[in-house]
Amino acid sequence: MKNRLDRPLSKTRLMEGFQCHKRLWLKLHKPELEPEVDTATQMSFDEGNEVGELARNHFGKGSLVDKEFWDYGGAVAQTKSFIDQKAKTIFEAAFQHENFFSRADIFTKVKDAWHVIEVKKSVEAKEYQILDSAIQTWIIQNCGYKVSKVFIMHLNRECIFPDLSN
Repeated sequence: MKNRLDRPLSKTRLMEGFQCHKRLWLKLHKPELEPEVDTATQMSFDEGNEVGELARNHFGKGSLVDKEFWDYGGAVAQTKSFIDQKAKTIFEAAFQHENFFSRADIFTKVKDAWHVIEVKKSVEAKEYQILDSAIQTWIIQNCGYKVSKVFIMHLNRECIFPDLSN
């Protein structure tokens, strides 16, 4: 299996490196040692995707970057196309600066700048989510986009299913 140095370094990988340098090194240089995604982890991913989808519904109309997670170039090109078409809100917007890559859950134009909204399945913002958003904002700004605000959107603990209006 080829190592992962031939791909951009994603925000997710950078965050893993902040947690543990050895973990990042192993993921980049020895990806064959990485275990398969287990059922619990997959369920967590699925929950996060569901929360992201609910957040998109909250924002209404927008353009979705629908390229596969590994298609960095395609996702960046589709994002740029949406921006060139004057899309006001882009979901899963992708950006690459040098060898760093990130996707913004919600990227929305407000006046002459952009707001970056990271959607989390937690009920409050956590310290690592702030670092996560800072890395993402750095990448976006280095791609030439003016970011005026960054938000961490999380779940409202008072929201009771099936009424998701709040």
